[in-house]
This record gives sequence, structure tokens and C-alpha cells, in this order.
Amino acid sequence: MILAHLIQRGDCVSLPFGNNQRYDMIVDRDGQLIKAECKTGRLRNGVVVFHSSSCNGFTGVHRDYKGQADVFLVWCPELNTVYGIPVIGCGKQQVSLRTELTKNGQVARIRSASSYLVPAAGVEPASVFYENTALTVELGGPTIDPIVRHD
Repeated sequence: MILAHLIQRGDCVSLPFGNNQRYDMIVDRDGQLIKAECKTGRLRNGVVVFHSSSCNGFTGVHRDYKGQADVFLVWCPELNTVYGIPVIGCGKQQVSLRTELTKNGQVARIRSASSYLVPAAGVEPASVFYENTALTVELGGPTIDPIVRHD
């Protein structure tokens, strides 16, 4: 779904040969090559949640993608949307993108899903975040302060 979404947008996408890379595709955005790791997010109580690490099935050790991928491209099947989140701004195991307002009205330290939306072909982005920041963060673009969870 992510690959189809990007191609419909007109993005140039390349897939790595073999299966030993820590990224799933390379997106060519105006000559910049962006390593993207694809994830599936699940909608839970107004929040799209996805894992930002991989887990070794034998040892149970989690590995994040910092320094190995530039952006997570996350497809949420319940909403049929794709989000682009810079790896550098993600936690070590899980990321949450809020699609609804919090019940208590909290706005500080909340990731709004709409800020990370990768717009469909022919749709003006609600935010220029994807177009200008999300895929260039590791390549000299603006940085994002990571949100730290204290569970």
C-alpha cells in the first residue's frame, strides 16, 4: 500500500536488492535519496500506534532504526492513510500519532497524525511537513525533538 501510494503521488521509489538492509525502500525526492522503513500502524482509541524497532525472534532484543533509516512510512489500514515520521524523532520501541483530541484537552507533547500525513496524489497537503521536513530530517533538514514516554 505504501509503495502504491508513493507511486501514485509521482514519487520515484527504488527497492533494495536482497533482504539484508535495515530499510525497505529508497525514495528519490528532488535528487535526495531517503531510506524509508515501512510499518503498519493500528488505530487504537484515536491513536495510530506502530513499532519503531525490530525484535530478534531468538534473543528478544529490540533494535531501533536510528542511523539506518531516515523515515518511517506508516500505513494505517483502518484509515487508509500513510504517514511519514522521521526516525530521529521516534522513541525506541513504539510511536503514537493522535488522530483525535485528548479527552483531558492536553496539547503539549502530543504528536498530531495530521502533521505527518503523506497526502494522496492530487491532494494539497494539510501540512507542508511531509513535503519539506519529514523526508529531509536526517539529510540536513530541521530536527524534531523526540517525545519521551515514561511508562
